[in-house]
Amino acid sequence: MRRFQFRLERVLSWRKTQLELEEYRLRQLSAALEAIERNKARLAAERTLAESQLLSRTQLNGQELAAHSAYLAALHREEKQTEHRRQQQQRLIEAQLQRVTEARRQCRLLERLRARAWSAWQAELDRETEALAAEAHLARWRSET
Repeated sequence: MRRFQFRLERVLSWRKTQLELEEYRLRQLSAALEAIERNKARLAAERTLAESQLLSRTQLNGQELAAHSAYLAALHREEKQTEHRRQQQQRLIEAQLQRVTEARRQCRLLERLRARAWSAWQAELDRETEALAAEAHLARWRSET
């Protein structure tokens, strides 16, 4: 009996490689999103600190108040930009998740085909083994009689 050989083994291997690549890209996008989230948290902490420092001061002159106001406005702009980048990154991640899902689906399809082919091969091997055993039994029986 010939050994088991799946005709689409190279395609399955390529699909697995493609899946790994898509998962790697998803991890990269997720890491970038985490960096954006950390930056967003840092900006929020800076805003809170600046506001608490302003409230703790008993006397402020106009120049300090203007500088503080400009700083808060700059923080606000940066927070808006960061939120925009976060939303863009989230959309990229959602698109990549769809690619990963599709790659997984295609890989599973080929793995199921491979399993079916192996089952058919195994059944054929069992039939051949059974036929060979029957022939051996008949040959022994004939030689005894």
